[in-house]
Amino acid sequence: MNTKGCNDSLLIQNERSCYMNGVGNMRGFVWLPNKLCDVWLAYVQRGVFRGGCFFAAAAPEFDGRPGPVRDRVAEIMKEWLATLQQAIVDAQRAHQLGTDIEPAQLAFEINALEMGANWSFQLHGDKQAFGRARDSILERLRRGSTQLGSALLPALKEKRSRSKR
Repeated sequence: MNTKGCNDSLLIQNERSCYMNGVGNMRGFVWLPNKLCDVWLAYVQRGVFRGGCFFAAAAPEFDGRPGPVRDRVAEIMKEWLATLQQAIVDAQRAHQLGTDIEPAQLAFEINALEMGANWSFQLHGDKQAFGRARDSILERLRRGSTQLGSALLPALKEKRSRSKR
């Protein structure tokens, strides 16, 4: 598999355009991590690719296999984490997120919630996973936001009722 080939480029272009097309018209820096995640979750939920996000699916498949495919997937996933982390840093510089928040830790937590939603939806068909992830990401951002940042975030929704088993 040529990891720098056409298919790789098309996948990356498609995923990036899905993210960036949904990110327009931001209301402040603290809004960006939430919006980036919302766009990613909507992208996976729409089923653009069977199996969800190609890179989220490929990461656990190749994480223990040395080679160019693993290296490329790792590079792309690292870029996503760096994008989230930079959005958090920008929100801190704009005094919309507290400076006591460690950007790498918050980016890790947000990414874990996204991956968990993808996994739950793909493996179990849990359509509520996306709402749970969105609520959790927003709650985490609200917890760390300043008064200025909190005013820029959407309101928290009431907790979802537990589904009957």
